[in-house]
Amino acid sequence: MSDNRFVVFGAGYIGEKAIQYIGKDKISFFIDNNLNKQGTLFHGFKVYAVKDVLDIVNRYTVIVAVDEGKSIEIMKQLDAYNIKNYKSLCEAYMEEKQEQIETEVCYSKVYEKAIEWVECNTVQNKGIINNSDVKKPYPEVTGYYIPTLLRFGYQDLACQYAKWLCGIQKPDGSWYDTDDEKPYVFDTAQILKGLLAVRDVYRDVDDNIRKACDWLTSHIDGEGRFHAVDEKCFAGRNKCSELIHIYGLEPLQRAGKILKEKKYIEDANKSIHYYVNNRREEILNFSLLSHFYAYVMEGLVDIGESEIAREAMKKIAILQRESGAVPAYKDCSWVCSTGLFQLAIVWYKLGENERGNRAFEYACKLQNKTGGWFGSYLVKENPKENNTYFPMSEISWANKYFLDAYYLRNRF
Repeated sequence: MSDNRFVVFGAGYIGEKAIQYIGKDKISFFIDNNLNKQGTLFHGFKVYAVKDVLDIVNRYTVIVAVDEGKSIEIMKQLDAYNIKNYKSLCEAYMEEKQEQIETEVCYSKVYEKAIEWVECNTVQNKGIINNSDVKKPYPEVTGYYIPTLLRFGYQDLACQYAKWLCGIQKPDGSWYDTDDEKPYVFDTAQILKGLLAVRDVYRDVDDNIRKACDWLTSHIDGEGRFHAVDEKCFAGRNKCSELIHIYGLEPLQRAGKILKEKKYIEDANKSIHYYVNNRREEILNFSLLSHFYAYVMEGLVDIGESEIAREAMKKIAILQRESGAVPAYKDCSWVCSTGLFQLAIVWYKLGENERGNRAFEYACKLQNKTGGWFGSYLVKENPKENNTYFPMSEISWANKYFLDAYYLRNRF
């Protein structure tokens, strides 16, 4: 078989990703239904209509590189032309990575590439990007990167992040999302975590910390439940839950101790009591994306509720495969990269290092050549699945949780 063994259906943005991640040398030509693209060059490749290449297309594997909503339609079109050798871009990429997954990993090289990705994807004088498709700085993730950067000696970058975050804090003490559309309780708590970590090397953040805590506590009701500004934020196909607010309780407690504000400590403790005693069954039920569920687990460990986290993690352990992989959901096969690193962190913090090492190793082997990680990856056992969590976008938080897991792995 020649090196140019693929034909890509879709001369657009996702087609560009096929070139980047599959490799230009492995692609022969492109197919597209757009009449304006047919007969033109796309990054040096000739673009054809399907009907014009029927005599040769079956010599190749066709990679369907279109938006998720259009992929089924394209596959039906290929079937109608009796073109059977096709696969999604995610499946093709998974197959290309198999050799890497089966090779022994060098953690120091993974680290070097990961930290380089962070530096390259930091917006000048601001924070870390959201993902490779949305290259705007992401306040939430920028915030919880700060303790990680300080741990690895990147003090200047951590201070840059802190300065930018202090400058964009809203007058009420909250922080907004990437698009600056609305405030989020979870995001504000993660930025609080960063400012608490940096206050010894970046002065004058105590007012920002206090304002953030005042805003956060204003969203805790009499029972102790954290209320999101917009409850719709927990809807969507990648299941989330208000339980992730547990991940913001430790920094609220810590801020109370540092600033000698009893209210912050009391409200955090009230919230801990509410979630542990009233939402226990939800906590023990792995019904969220592993990324979000791991927020809950690590949050529990950090506030001293390790036993309930340990009980919940027993169910995750049953799902862990021999390879170290843990499915993104309990009823799927595909994996979430950042979820794997986060679950490894939880296992390390619980002293279950062998399980942590296995999850960490598998996730490291998924690293892209760029040094980043897509949000999710297919697995060879079920290559036709639809992995829905940033399947071809490199997410900035995956690198953060790799670094945290790498630190704990070396520490323990």
